[in-house]
Parts: sequence; structure tokens; C-alpha cells
Amino acid sequence: MKRNRQLPRGTKTYERSIGAYALRKSVVGVLLTTGRTKAGRTQLEVAEALGISRGQVANVEGGRSSIAGEMIYEWAEFCGVSCKALCRALAEDFRE
Repeated sequence: MKRNRQLPRGTKTYERSIGAYALRKSVVGVLLTTGRTKAGRTQLEVAEALGISRGQVANVEGGRSSIAGEMIYEWAEFCGVSCKALCRALAEDFRE
């Protein structure tokens, strides 16, 4: 049986973890938006290629929704962006 290992709410560790999660979502969204616009793709084109709604694309780009790793790979591939470049940019953001 798997145990749910959630951090206790109200602790500093919990707050840092939630803040880091929100940061990751927004950073990934910015990276995916940049890749999409540089490729000249619309949100609708990305949505159709990935089999999701345009609203979901907008939510990911805006940092309001998270996205699975496989979907990030498909998104980047569709827009002609290297996943290695996305990961490098994400890692650089966390070092700051």
C-alpha cells in the first residue's frame, strides 16, 4: 500500500514546495510559449497536434496548469524546439 507523503500545511517546507511548484509551472509555460511563437504556431495548432483543447494550451502557457513530461516532449517536437534546450533553460532558471 502506497503512503501519501504530503507535507504538513502551514510549514515553511510546505510553502517552499508549493512556491517552487508554481514557479516550475510558470517557467515551463514561458518556455513552451516562446518555442511555439518562434515556430510561428498558434495555440490552436498545438492543441490539435496534442489532442487537447486550446484552453488547456493557454492554461499551461499561463502557468495555471501543469503538463506531463511526454506532452512537453510532443509540444517541443511539434514546434521544432529541442527538449535539451528546454531543460537547459529550465535548469538555468533554477540556479538563479
